[in-house]
Amino acid sequence: MVHRDDLKDYAHAELSLQENGSGEERIRVSSVVELLEKEPDEASRISNSLVAMLNCKDPSWGPVRYNMINEPEFRKARLVLYGSPPFI
Repeated sequence: MVHRDDLKDYAHAELSLQENGSGEERIRVSSVVELLEKEPDEASRISNSLVAMLNCKDPSWGPVRYNMINEPEFRKARLVLYGSPPFI
């Protein structure tokens, strides 16, 4: 997670958060979680939990997206979350 002031310092204040609304309305972030499964259905259970959480999400998070890329032959899954900084 990146703090707003750190982002402004990194971007040399080039991000004018006042131009088109607040920074949280303009900035979208993503996170990829790679899961190495210990058992075959572990990724599905975690994915179902995330979907349930998103079905009753906090409205202040704004629009969010979640995708899962499953590679059962490698016992690996990638959980991709996309949305506002408070969500991530």
